[in-house]
Amino acid sequence: MNEKVLRNCDIIAANTLTASKVFAWDYNYSHVAFAASYPDIAADPERVKNAKKIITNKNSFLSSLAQSSTRTVVAAQIMKAPDLEAAMLHIKEIYKILKTKFIASDYTAIASVLIYDSGKDPVALTEKMRKIYDLMNKKHFLLTSYNDLAIVALMASSDKTAEALVEESEAIFRGIKGDFFSKGDAYTISNLLALYDEPAEAKCRAAVTIRNELKAAKIRFTSYGTAAVIAPLAVISLTLNDNMLVSEIVSAEKYLSTKKVLGGVFGVGKEVRSMLAASAVTRAFSDEDRISTIGATASAVAAAIAEEVAVMACICACTAASASSASS
Repeated sequence: MNEKVLRNCDIIAANTLTASKVFAWDYNYSHVAFAASYPDIAADPERVKNAKKIITNKNSFLSSLAQSSTRTVVAAQIMKAPDLEAAMLHIKEIYKILKTKFIASDYTAIASVLIYDSGKDPVALTEKMRKIYDLMNKKHFLLTSYNDLAIVALMASSDKTAEALVEESEAIFRGIKGDFFSKGDAYTISNLLALYDEPAEAKCRAAVTIRNELKAAKIRFTSYGTAAVIAPLAVISLTLNDNMLVSEIVSAEKYLSTKKVLGGVFGVGKEVRSMLAASAVTRAFSDEDRISTIGATASAVAAAIAEEVAVMACICACTAASASSASS
């Protein structure tokens, strides 16, 4: 296994174990959501406890949300800031702004985290989000829902216009929808790939190829939103060998299966481990020239997978890279 992939896996395993102790009575996959959202360094247990206190405060807007895993995603985000309480207040203010254009939900909360992470004006991004969402909904009424808000937040953070993003996504969707069993998977991948400047045809070929090779290696992403991990892998594969990337994911998943909490009978299951493995590989092979772009789509993957965590128990991998650099 690549040295960087191994390091990323060790951090994921350590943070999953730490979070499983701090959030012991939370939703079953909250510890995974936290660990995947805090992927850079091993978390200080005391600081995690402080973050938990802040997000569970009775005055917190998070108390009204349905899934505790959303709250642990927010906890991981504020952990990245010097002042945890100030970060929490900032995210809360963004959430209030988003509620002027979208209904309050776990999806809105995750979108708030991603807007906060972008460092851009939340009012302007909220307006752009609404425009992107309406354009998407007009083209694909049956496929578009508030479940897409996190991805829409990442798209809004891009320097590309709302029209350009949706047009690019539509071109990719037309190119890959016949190659995926679920149109929803193809739609998610298309929205994420729209963040990149590479030609649409190249991105289409890469997405289908990497999906087929993952399938051949018995790595499957079947739950809602989990196919999102394919997007950054597809773009990385434009310059790196796709067989190597898949081999690294296979090795990383097997390695994670040996770790406490992640593996065994009472672990998180192969599909969740595979998503964590894909995240570890994506981060490892984001070189300096492309780190902002790949990192941004890793955040976009976070967006889609975060929904899975909040609703169907998977993961959110919010990276430190700003989505605003996706078109740079």
